[in-house]
Amino acid sequence: MSVTVITGGKIVTPKGILSGSSILIREGTIQEISPNKAVDIPQGAKQIAANGMFILPGLISLHSSFLEKELFHRTGVEFPIERALIQGDRVMAASGIVEAYHTVRLTLKASGLSLEGAEAIASSQKRGNLLCMHRLHLIGDEATLPVPRSFAHSGNLLSTVPRQDPGNNKAETGLSFLIQEMHPSNNREYSSVARVGSPPEFSATFRVLHGPSSAREAKSIGAIIIARVPYLVGSPSDKPLEEAFTEGLVDLCVADCYAPSLLYAAFHLDRLGVMPLHEAVGLASRTPAQVLGKEN
Repeated sequence: MSVTVITGGKIVTPKGILSGSSILIREGTIQEISPNKAVDIPQGAKQIAANGMFILPGLISLHSSFLEKELFHRTGVEFPIERALIQGDRVMAASGIVEAYHTVRLTLKASGLSLEGAEAIASSQKRGNLLCMHRLHLIGDEATLPVPRSFAHSGNLLSTVPRQDPGNNKAETGLSFLIQEMHPSNNREYSSVARVGSPPEFSATFRVLHGPSSAREAKSIGAIIIARVPYLVGSPSDKPLEEAFTEGLVDLCVADCYAPSLLYAAFHLDRLGVMPLHEAVGLASRTPAQVLGKEN
């Protein structure tokens, strides 16, 4: 039986930070969190000294386009998807991200990750040669939905956007929203959340917002407000996005175009005094897990 004990770290929990505590892990599952001197270390257990370090839950990004940078380093230069995926996987792991939903835009003129690339991601995931979990966030309008069955495998996200939505052409802020809904289909060649088989587990509308006022309106109708945090940690910082955090409008954070931004943003929000570290971490771990039905 595989047993690991991590000692001496600052454990970030949903309710606060536990300093000088230890974590006992059996077969990949946390069995016990206790004060450093109280934990019983089983014989043969692997021990990790995390003195002075933070121990965080795995981060989840529901909207991620950073894989495109590994694919297209320069105009006219495209790397093989399998190579780019392995490189992106290592960056994710180093950034604390355990699960990412890579954006695939289904519109005819869309650039970035293609459906062929999406299929390659799914195939590589099945081979088990990656450190992290890679999923897809398929985004299309009414003309491109429903999604072909081969790309609508279980565990992915499916979003629709209004066909005439200028906000999706040029983002003025790092705010977006999701509203969960069903997309039934009677066509046997396609899959949707209303059909049996292996459809996406989460289906929603997706739209870029233009500041806190539109975020408040969206939130009033039950939308999940998303912060794309590269806009927060980059320079210059997105002031409307900072305002949305200060008002408590943001429900969850996503890495968008820069994988390390999720980790940076949590500590950044704590330093700004907007929210304590454990709450900021929750926006990139507990909340997206709850949205996906993975809160356990």
